[in-house]
Formats: sequence, C-alpha cells, structure tokens
Amino acid sequence: MPAGVIAGPTRLERARALLDAHELDGLMVSRSAAKRWLSGFALSRADDEIWSGTLLVTRDRQLLVADSRYTEQASVECPDWEIAEVRRPKPEMPGLLSSLGLRRCGAEAEILSHDDWESLRSGAPDVELVPLDDALRELRLIKDVDEQEAIARACALTDRCFEQMLGTIRRGMSEREVALGIDTWFRANGAEDLAFDTIALVGARASMPHGRPSDTPVAGGEALLLDFGCQVDGYRSDMTRTIFIGEPDGETAAMYRLVAASQQRAADTVAPGVACQAVDRASREVFVEAGWTEIFGHGLGHGIGLETHEAPSLTYDEGPLLPGMTFTIEPGIYLAGRIGIRIEDDFLLTDAGLQRLTVSSRDIIVL
Repeated sequence: MPAGVIAGPTRLERARALLDAHELDGLMVSRSAAKRWLSGFALSRADDEIWSGTLLVTRDRQLLVADSRYTEQASVECPDWEIAEVRRPKPEMPGLLSSLGLRRCGAEAEILSHDDWESLRSGAPDVELVPLDDALRELRLIKDVDEQEAIARACALTDRCFEQMLGTIRRGMSEREVALGIDTWFRANGAEDLAFDTIALVGARASMPHGRPSDTPVAGGEALLLDFGCQVDGYRSDMTRTIFIGEPDGETAAMYRLVAASQQRAADTVAPGVACQAVDRASREVFVEAGWTEIFGHGLGHGIGLETHEAPSLTYDEGPLLPGMTFTIEPGIYLAGRIGIRIEDDFLLTDAGLQRLTVSSRDIIVL
C-alpha cells in the first residue's frame, strides 16, 4: 500500500454497515475526502470532485469508477478495489447502478448538483437515490491513530513554516508576496498540497476574515494576519497568527490579548462529553465580560482532517465533543476599515484531555 494511504477492511465494513442500517442495496460515494478515506484514492484540489473515482459499494463488491486518466493511479492506490473503466463517468453512471441490480442506493446529495441527481434518477428510474450525507460524514468524525498522526505532521510543518516566515517578512513586501513565500516553502519542504488558498492581509484589510491577498504592502505600525495550512498524506492543518510590524499601540495590544484569552477560555472548556456549543459560549463570554457588543460573526471552530472544514462545528453542532475529534479554535476581532486580529490553532481531543497540535507562539510578535 502506498506510503500515507490510510485505508483497510475496517473502513469498508463500517461503510457496508450503513446498507443494513438504512435498508440500502448500495452506496455511491462522490466526496473526494470520503473516497480517499474509504479506498485510498487521492484526488488533487484541482480534480473533478464529483465524478472522478466515484465509489460504488454493495454487500459483495466495491468498485472504483474511473476514466483512462485515473485507472493506473487507482490500480496502484486501491489494490483491493475493482476498477470499472469508463469513458465518461457521469453519463455512464446510471447504467452502472442498474447493472449492479440496485433498488435503493445511498448518495451524497450535498455534493451532487440538482442536475446530477436528476440525471441519475432519469437514467436509472428503477434505482431510488437516498441522501446519506450525514451518515457518511459520521464515519470520518472520530480520527484513528494513523489519521491523528498525519494531522500532527501537517501541523508540525505549519509551525515550521511560520517560524521560517518570521525571518523573511520585510516591510514593503506585498500581501501576495508574503502568501507566495508561505506557499513556496510548503511545496519545497514536504507538503503534498496547500490546505486552502493562503490568506495574508495587512492593516485595515485584515478586518475581512477571508480576504484575498493583494498588492498592498506590509508597512510599519500595521497588523499582518496570516491564515495558512498544508496537506500531508491527505490530512490538513489550519493555523492563523496575527503579527505586528512595529510595536502595537495599547488599544491594539489589549485587543490581541482579548482574542488570546478567548481562545484559551474555549480550550479550557473542552473535555470529552462537553457540548460543542458550550465551548462557543465560553469563548464569546470573554468578549462580553470585556464590554464588547460586536463579537466575531463566524464560527468558533470546525473539524479538520481530509477536508479543511468538516464536522464538528463548535458553533452550530449541538452534540458532544468526543475523544478522537480534531478541530480548530479561532476567535477574532474585526473592526471594518481599522484592523482584524485572529488566533487559530488545531486541537486533538483525547481521553486524557485536549492536545494543541499547532504550537507556535501566541504571544504578541513584533517584527
């Protein structure tokens, strides 16, 4: 099995258990992360997520559907899977579903477009498609030891990248140049891919939580928000640090310490069995106690693994946190036209407690 591929019969057995649980004859797996988790088939971020390498699972067969671009790769990465070579996966998929004798097939309705879904229904009218997104997501919710170690490797590489960038960022560099420096370092030092498009925002532009790097130069007296991560053996990291070009004034330093305190309060609240939303409330209470009425509008944190954003959501999920979950905690302050400050780290919850996976300094850093 290729290095870094984490797959095996246990995962396939768990997927097949969904057939009985939901009275299905088969599963069609379309999400790239789910394909890799179940079979080991690895697609890049640029590949067609829906149809390339679609998996079809029945009680006695497991097929990987691929055109000629992917058949050799699939045979190497997925030796235990039957490769069904097709010329055009989408139009040929209904025929494959029918040929397997399926009557009820679980599918990922959130990935397939309305047109995709209707094409499958009209092309295979005897096959009932059953949305199964939540059940398939839950299979990946608790990370096994191999997954935890892969995420930890991605986080360690991200910490190293940040340390390197602190020595290379200079006044006058543009946001794009800073982002390119991060991306290039990752590529040159073992990352399989970026986890997402790097964010580098200077000064007032940092008030846009997911702004895009521009030609705006790094200047003295400004904050520089960096949100970046990489992919190692399929698994991802996601870290944000806000650093300062010159000493921040007292008000800015106080805001930074407030964000850091919010993250720490949230981390201190996490324990096995604690509700996701209880962690979110604990984080926001720090701002309320300090007299803030405008608190960050985005979620406090999200799961991380084969996808940058996956379950659980610390803000929107009502369920408990469980050992084996990996997630971010990322509070922030955003004052439109003035400044943005965010601190984000990746965490692993274990039976013994919470482990911080990205360990770069959270103190005020001045360049």
